[in-house]
Amino acid sequence: MIAIQTLAELTAKSIEQFHKASELMLLDQNKEKEKSPIERATSLSKLTTALCSEVSVLSTQFCECLNTAAESCEKPSSVNPLITNVYLEASNSASYIQDAFQLVLPVLQLVAIEMANTKDQS
Repeated sequence: MIAIQTLAELTAKSIEQFHKASELMLLDQNKEKEKSPIERATSLSKLTTALCSEVSVLSTQFCECLNTAAESCEKPSSVNPLITNVYLEASNSASYIQDAFQLVLPVLQLVAIEMANTKDQS
């Protein structure tokens, strides 16, 4: 089913973005010119919210299409399990995205500690 495949692809790309953000934060760059860990956490939190909203919008659009198809179908009740599956997978997708954000938090903590140590040594 294309709806579930699309949600899976969006989820995978979202998790890749969190992974890349973590990698970039860990690179030894000039820490003084970078955003503070609080600003980064706020940005990632907003990204998480936006991605979860996008998952919700996508699942709603797919289900609206299924409902429209059900109206012209001989057995409209046969579409109900499909709609249930789409919403279930959307919920799983949002959970995975939120879990990915939670897994970035230790990286943010490490960066904050490194920045504090750098300032103390200066």
